[in-house]
Amino acid sequence: MIKKAIIATDLSEASEILLSCGDRYKDLGIEQITLFHALGLEYMNFAGITFLDKTKLKLEKLKDDFAKKGFSVDVVIKEGIAHYELVEYGKENPDAIIVIGSKGEGFLRRILLGSTARETVRLSSNPILLIRLLEEKEELSSHCKLYCRDFNRKILFATDFSDSSEKAFQFLKDNVAKSAQKIVLLHVQASQIMKHREQAAIDEFNKIDRKRLERMKDRLHEITKAEIVLEIKLGVPSEEIITTKREHDCTLIVMGA
Repeated sequence: MIKKAIIATDLSEASEILLSCGDRYKDLGIEQITLFHALGLEYMNFAGITFLDKTKLKLEKLKDDFAKKGFSVDVVIKEGIAHYELVEYGKENPDAIIVIGSKGEGFLRRILLGSTARETVRLSSNPILLIRLLEEKEELSSHCKLYCRDFNRKILFATDFSDSSEKAFQFLKDNVAKSAQKIVLLHVQASQIMKHREQAAIDEFNKIDRKRLERMKDRLHEITKAEIVLEIKLGVPSEEIITTKREHDCTLIVMGA
């Protein structure tokens, strides 16, 4: 089970919302937290020591807040570009999960989390918890909020039965399945590949893949009492994953890179 989290923060309103999820991190079995901040080009070009001092003060306050919730906490500050430093630090801590916010539209485009999340997901070998943030508009301003506070309630696990998916399944089994109320196991037959197949061949693939999902279901029933639903769909995998997430009102998607 993963017990350490690296929480990426740029000290914006959006990233500070990630730090309000202490109980959710406990649900994942997290005991140790690293508050990670990269100073980036702004610091290197303009801000200097004053900016760094203010950053340290903010991070120390956040450290104290997490410590009061029962976590072991440390702070790491790097001078470089956020996604590069985060990926490199992850390599030094391969047993940790990286927690990072996913940008929405509007004002969230202007904060660090957008490009950092995209590049970290693309380059990192660590497990990543990507938390969706939504924009909440008011008459003269915009604020952000969490998309979902209860991560483990309904989980969608998307698999293509690859080695990467097997590792993701093991993460699901070890870290999040136990406390779930419902788990949806999804496999998508890619329509681009299947369009040249006869229906009989597609039916045979579905039969084989349903047996694979049944075996996963049996493995999960060893450690959880959650309702487990099996889904096999034909289509574009990314689109079917989102559609299935909406159909089952899932609060967390688990999948391999």
